[in-house]
Amino acid sequence: MNTIQALISLSIALRAFYLYRKIRNDDLVILGTALITITAASLSALVADNIFASTERAYGGTFNVQWFEYGGQTVGYLFIWLSSLQGPTSYLSRLRRWQIGVTMLLVVVLFLTPIIPPFPSPIPQALLSVTRSIVCFIIFLRYLAIFFKKESRFSFLMALAFLLLTFGIIIITSQFFPNGPIVLVYTGYALRLSGLISFLLAFLLT
Repeated sequence: MNTIQALISLSIALRAFYLYRKIRNDDLVILGTALITITAASLSALVADNIFASTERAYGGTFNVQWFEYGGQTVGYLFIWLSSLQGPTSYLSRLRRWQIGVTMLLVVVLFLTPIIPPFPSPIPQALLSVTRSIVCFIIFLRYLAIFFKKESRFSFLMALAFLLLTFGIIIITSQFFPNGPIVLVYTGYALRLSGLISFLLAFLLT
């Protein structure tokens, strides 16, 4: 899932930067940077599962990348929502500066990974995970409102994408609790994958 999310997020980011070169819309820069952040967060989880895990077994210690993984995705989605509010040019300029600042803080968190203690229970991890779904649901509401105004294919696909991402992440979060049904988790992955594909189609068909 992390590999697929990283590939799709990177594809959308490259598409956003390509479109920016053509139409010079600051929204696209913010979107591209947000998707790069989500890509990095997904890759951090991938590295943690395949490299850090073996290091921990061999040498001990912990690598708690969840703060960067979930924080990076939440921040990325948050700036996608903020850029969709369509403020004046000065608003987008300030938003870009804020995005750079927050992204730098996330990089600091990433470098602190080796000394961040593990979670004492599944609850903090579940709360971090579900935060992503809350932001995704807010984005869904935003693009749903835009669709009712303009009825464009882009706004429909974006609303559909973030609706699927919302419920996919909520269902996936159940894995952090004991005896969580594995079939339900697979359903969450399927919904999340469908949401990412809808997100990608929204920009490929633009």
